Amino acid sequence: MRVCVLISGRGSNMESLIRNADGYAVEAVISNKPDAAGLRVADGLGVQCMAEPSLDGIRDILDGMRPDLVCMAGFMRILPADLTERYCVMNIHPSLLPRYPGLRAVEQALNDGAAHSGCTVHFADSGVDTGKIIAQAAVRIEPRDTSDTLAARILEWEHRLYPGAVRWYAARLAAEGGEAPTIRGRDLQMVRTAEPERAASHAVEMGAAYVRRDGDSYIVSAEKPTTPPYVAVVSGDGVGLVLERVRRLAAPDGST
Repeated sequence: MRVCVLISGRGSNMESLIRNADGYAVEAVISNKPDAAGLRVADGLGVQCMAEPSLDGIRDILDGMRPDLVCMAGFMRILPADLTERYCVMNIHPSLLPRYPGLRAVEQALNDGAAHSGCTVHFADSGVDTGKIIAQAAVRIEPRDTSDTLAARILEWEHRLYPGAVRWYAARLAAEGGEAPTIRGRDLQMVRTAEPERAASHAVEMGAAYVRRDGDSYIVSAEKPTTPPYVAVVSGDGVGLVLERVRRLAAPDGST
């Protein structure tokens, strides 16, 4: 699957997409700012780089490339509807959407006294962080957190979540024979969290889902995992029962 990444700055998520590519290839990076540090990073990783300040110019570049997927990674412009309708576009945002869209999402969560924040990968439309949700990673907000410390922890999860979401889309694209897949069912395709209580709660909220252990976290998804062990949750299961099952999922080292 051919991917083009749009950036405006350092592009750390862009770098993560390039370094963790599996089932897809980042063929180009476009920045609306010619001095964006991410262009040098991408060039050093052997990816074609272009600077184009206008959205019309970016549209022309994409029309010439015809990528299978466009990924926004710190791209600080809202794409027009004709572009998001012409191409499949993903974005990543540092909050658990639909809460705290737009700018200063981390500060919004802290000022609101939220217990959790995190990040969301979603399909982009012409609105501000309003597209269909693909995946989320939840991060607990600690009492001593500042916007800098919380943002740093969220960014670590962004670097893990975004490549996983792109790999998921690549697999769906391949399964559909190269045709853009239709995303059916729930808005939320996957949640990643380090807390078993939150994993159980998400699974119950989804009505029917699967929970599996993945290293230091749990993944709750609407799609059945390809390999066990996992917990299957059906509509009507209580949080307590699901939590008991989730806690039995062992980590690779045998811990729970």
